[in-house]
Amino acid sequence: MNRFSIICFLIYGLVTMATSQNRSEYFKTVPNLPEKTPGWVQLMYSSDPNVLEVDQLREEYYQKNVFKKNTHTQNYKHWRRLIDNYINEEGLIRPMNQREEEVYFKRLKNKKQEQSGRSNSQSWINIGPVETYRLGTLTPISYQVNVMCLDQSASNPDVLYAGTQGGGLYKTIDKGLSWELVSKNEVFLGVSAVQIHPTNPNNVLVCGNSRIYQTLDGGLTWTERAYIQAEGYELKFHPTDPSLVYCANSNSLQKSTDGGLTWSRDLRRRTWDIDFHPVNPNIIYILRENVAGKRAEVFRSDNKGDTWTLKDIGWYVPTDLVNAKASGGKLAIPASSPNIVYVCLIGNSKAGDQGWIGVYKSMNKGDNWTNPSGQDGAPYGPINGTSDWNVAAYGNGYHQGFYNFDLEVSPTNPNKLWVGTIRLATSNDGGATFTN
Repeated sequence: MNRFSIICFLIYGLVTMATSQNRSEYFKTVPNLPEKTPGWVQLMYSSDPNVLEVDQLREEYYQKNVFKKNTHTQNYKHWRRLIDNYINEEGLIRPMNQREEEVYFKRLKNKKQEQSGRSNSQSWINIGPVETYRLGTLTPISYQVNVMCLDQSASNPDVLYAGTQGGGLYKTIDKGLSWELVSKNEVFLGVSAVQIHPTNPNNVLVCGNSRIYQTLDGGLTWTERAYIQAEGYELKFHPTDPSLVYCANSNSLQKSTDGGLTWSRDLRRRTWDIDFHPVNPNIIYILRENVAGKRAEVFRSDNKGDTWTLKDIGWYVPTDLVNAKASGGKLAIPASSPNIVYVCLIGNSKAGDQGWIGVYKSMNKGDNWTNPSGQDGAPYGPINGTSDWNVAAYGNGYHQGFYNFDLEVSPTNPNKLWVGTIRLATSNDGGATFTN
């Protein structure tokens, strides 16, 4: 591809990804691109790329350059896998509409059931290998598998469900000692959120395929409940009124008032997280995207989500709006101090930032905010340092944004935080400092 063609693609790619064929959900993170970014990378992030041309440009690039893992190479693998079934004969990404997807999923489901029937009739058993070893040794080693979500039953702690990137939903009834695939005849294609009913461990909701599914019999059978046309980030039953269920996802906040049987869009706009006040769960917090402001924002409801109020006194404002980027955020509320709210933010506040913005803290249910560290984003300290922070990225700036990111706070010590990105970082002083 010549320079003129690349420029044309870039101009076309200036339109928002929300209205394009190429969606932000296809990538682990969508970074800001410097001027000298390789052509295959620029084309990959554009709004309507020719995938075959991206493949060709990438191959030509690495024939002349040494391959090094970075944000773009990891994004390419993730993107290429997700769009594989959407590529037409011309090489363009053309996602199926809801009806076309349903026909396709039904065909896949029937095929899986046929294969399962044949396997059962032939009595296949696993003869190995059942152990993985470090290369060239006999030392057992566990390699990566992408578990996208996990939930433990509040009413029966022996029961957990785990959703994987490959599409399987697994269940354990012995606290993880053994697992069973409970989606073997379903077509979930990437389970990104799972939630167990607070008093009934057989009632489970999951997000996959841009849809919400539910089982009422512990995973034996599943029913599609809603087509949300988005990636589900969080599913949450109301702790004391499980007829209310919420789904934070990549384009809205969805709400059910009948235990997940039917759903409606409560709020538009990407919603990264939702959490409840530990003592008064009618107080709910959500973290939403402000596209124009290039930041995440906290909204609070005092009436189970009937109305929402922006809480931004003292809140984060990017220091360089042109180069700012909101990549996501997570909420955490300590049970021992229920009026404290933490929010961890990733993205860029200014040029030079590499995925980590920081933590904001409220002592009064979100009415006022402070930054315990006193800074947003860079300058970062050395990787794995003991005083300065560098939480979200490797030394070369590679990070994966919201793709692998979480925040938790100790239930007994309100000053102890854990931030999970491509490493685990701990704070013992309420987010002022971190140790990797």
